Amino acid sequence: MSSTLVLSKYQGGLGNRLILHIHVLAFAMEHGFSLANLTLHRDAHLFEGLWANSWCRYPPPAFGLPLHQLVRGARFWAEYFALRESRFPGTVPGLHTWTLGEGESLSMESSQFADVCRKHRWINLQGWLFRAPHYVRKHREAIRKILRFRRSVNPELSSRLAPAKSSNRTRICLHIRQGDFRLWSGGQFYIDPGEYAQAAHRIAQKEARRNPEFWVCSDEPVDLKIFPPGTMVCPHRSLSEDFQVMTESDFILGGVSTLSRTAAFLRDARIYSLFRGREIPALDAWAPGSTAIND
Repeated sequence: MSSTLVLSKYQGGLGNRLILHIHVLAFAMEHGFSLANLTLHRDAHLFEGLWANSWCRYPPPAFGLPLHQLVRGARFWAEYFALRESRFPGTVPGLHTWTLGEGESLSMESSQFADVCRKHRWINLQGWLFRAPHYVRKHREAIRKILRFRRSVNPELSSRLAPAKSSNRTRICLHIRQGDFRLWSGGQFYIDPGEYAQAAHRIAQKEARRNPEFWVCSDEPVDLKIFPPGTMVCPHRSLSEDFQVMTESDFILGGVSTLSRTAAFLRDARIYSLFRGREIPALDAWAPGSTAIND
């Protein structure tokens, strides 16, 4: 009997949910477990290995169908039984609920954790900081294949992104998160678009040999005139557009967003987090995408 790991509790935005999915997926791959993620159904259409995989399962079904609207009911019952089992252990046969408190983390790379999972048919993981960085590195190519962005989602944007590849230009994404970042954690991570523009000008000057092409991904309108000439922007400022640009960029300059870190991992793009007053290093010194989701 194969154990199945279940993710049914929403953990923030898409970036958070993808990072959790990647770590749990790597753990499942390492130990031969199954996985059902009931929190990705709204965005499953963006990924090659999930769009026709209704429960975002691993291993994927032999004959998948994009029936993601049916997941809502399954998620409700999964949460109900997880809550019941956590309050009254042993009352739901075959189910074990593993709950992490806020800020609490757990390494899934311990033999004890795998042994507990093997004893149950279903293991519902409640919490965000379940981590298995070594397994992620080991299985990263298989994970990237499953979570490859579907370029057919937005053919118009895909056609705009294509020329840089044929012209050997270096694409640099400027992920400018405004909105909630003005207030979150006292605004200490908020970076004004003007600072991104100054950083882009410095990069354009120092890395001229790379012939950089800049793309702005921002959740609010920005004045493109303050950025280097030729800077492009996602026309509708949608999350899917931003994520596609990031997953097709060579370098990502962002804040502390989990979405940009996930994109860097999936693309294996180099990434740098911009902070006020900090000098930006050379592009080759930016962190490799393979390490972007380790913490």
